Amino acid sequence: ITEEAIHIAGVEDFLSFAESCTLDTWSQDKVFVLDCDLDLSGREDFSPVPTFGGCFLGQGHSISGLKLDSGSSDLGLFRYVQECGQIYQLSLSGIAQADNSHSGLALLAGCNAGLLFECHVTGNVSGGDRAGGLVGSNRLTGVISGCTAKGMVCGSHLVGGIAGNNEGCITDCANYSLVNTTASDNNID
Repeated sequence: ITEEAIHIAGVEDFLSFAESCTLDTWSQDKVFVLDCDLDLSGREDFSPVPTFGGCFLGQGHSISGLKLDSGSSDLGLFRYVQECGQIYQLSLSGIAQADNSHSGLALLAGCNAGLLFECHVTGNVSGGDRAGGLVGSNRLTGVISGCTAKGMVCGSHLVGGIAGNNEGCITDCANYSLVNTTASDNNID
């Protein structure tokens, strides 16, 4: 499987991979292997993977320095994981922030319809509806298994540590995130 796989051996490889995923069928039936840890700190040229339908093997490596700012709905390192998309053993750290009108915000996937297995995120997510540490919205076909989330997640509606909104299956996961814990002052008139 690794001979036919597409290896990602640096930040430039990952940026090229993300750009190629603009076409929704490009990643389908392909295997991608992350060969090393990546640091996206200070990379102004980074944009999230628009749509993913292949198999991404993180091999326990991490992607750090992720910084996602408001834009289109369903925002994460992977904006949309298709039904045929699979992401294995990837660790991720960074921040994701959007305004209150945003929908679908998380560090790993804005919207998941595929399989996420043993993925781990650490960081802060803030803004809008369907805000989650790992996934903004987990669709009916989405499976999240053996994953963890740490950090802080804040949003206005449908907010959670693993997933902001879940219609699918979440199993053997653990949330260590603080969820909507910012205190607000209540004044009595």
